[in-house]
Amino acid sequence: MSDTIFDKAVEDYKPVLEATVPGIGKIYRVRAPYDKAVIALTPFTNDLMTGNDGAISRMFLGDQHSLSTNGSHVKEDGLYIPEKYSKTGKARTLLLKDFQIILRDAANAVNAHGKGKEYIVGEVFANMQELVGDTPNSPIIELGKDRIFPTDRFGEALPMLWFYGANKEGKFIAGDYGLWLKDKTRNKIQNSGFYADDEEHINSQDAPYANKLWLHWLGNYSLIIGDNRDLGINKAVRGVCRESAVGGAQNIGNVVDNILSISHGKAIDAGTVLVLPKDVASAELIKYLLPQKRLCT
Repeated sequence: MSDTIFDKAVEDYKPVLEATVPGIGKIYRVRAPYDKAVIALTPFTNDLMTGNDGAISRMFLGDQHSLSTNGSHVKEDGLYIPEKYSKTGKARTLLLKDFQIILRDAANAVNAHGKGKEYIVGEVFANMQELVGDTPNSPIIELGKDRIFPTDRFGEALPMLWFYGANKEGKFIAGDYGLWLKDKTRNKIQNSGFYADDEEHINSQDAPYANKLWLHWLGNYSLIIGDNRDLGINKAVRGVCRESAVGGAQNIGNVVDNILSISHGKAIDAGTVLVLPKDVASAELIKYLLPQKRLCT
């Protein structure tokens, strides 16, 4: 991407330093269509905010900080599998941690949502069902029918353990975050969890489709939303300038690039890192946010 295009993205949508959190780093927020937001964040950050980052930051900063009173897209994705592609015979909702399907094809995802449609990724993505696990450390889990949980039992609920992850000592924080929501916030939140598409809607689609997950503000019970089609409007995206250099999970990343290329009918050049140059934004996002292990300031 040329410097001019990059400068314009940052100029039009200016990221703001929202907080500095020990153990995480500097958190920046920008409001923009998703593809433009992640471009604007690139000079300031080296990763996107995760559900884990959000929970740790909220407990550290308190329930009246802007990070608690404003929601945002997070790094995690949802992948929806219609029953005709399902290995279980029923429509499935999968939660993905490090694959970043939307990020790798951001402009096309934004374009689909702008037309009021789902971002269809193609039937080849049904193969990702092979990676579904049943532990909090699994890269992919299935979201079952139980989606809303008492906050004082987050520590017993796989989807919450998976989404909120572990701290640097390896302790899963969902239980602590649930108790914080219940006891330490103004609203004394009793229940929270996931909103996602139902089976009828999933089965109405011709092929698997993906969406970003959204971590809601505390006024909406810190819900995790996966059924919006709003990537094309000005909504918050948070990036993190981590305290240590980070980079994309390259093995996973290259697999996703390859499946996206197959899905869009593109030939794969095995010697090319940027295998998805359908538009400038997607290629540059891969180049700047994923392969490099880099520090930011």
